[in-house]
Amino acid sequence: MRVAVEATVREVKHPFPAGKLPVRGKFRMTCILIGSAAMTNVRRIQRYLLSQKKQEDRKKDQISGQKCDSKLQGDFFFAIFVGRLNDYLQLCSLRRLCFGC
Repeated sequence: MRVAVEATVREVKHPFPAGKLPVRGKFRMTCILIGSAAMTNVRRIQRYLLSQKKQEDRKKDQISGQKCDSKLQGDFFFAIFVGRLNDYLQLCSLRRLCFGC
């Protein structure tokens, strides 16, 4: 428990040079500390949600990977091919517009 509390205090103080707030006064100090603590919580929540999403993606990949590996490879190849063809066609149409003006 103590380690977690010390880590939280360090994470709140870390953004400030030498662990000191760059303001004076109780009100301004309170505002900055509340903001820093709020950002610490937001970062932790984001990290937790990303780890949950990664776990779900791994489970989906394992399930889909067992069913149809060759189909996914074929789809990936055609997606790259269609993307490059689309880029080429866009370049050609842009050149026609530029030279036609």
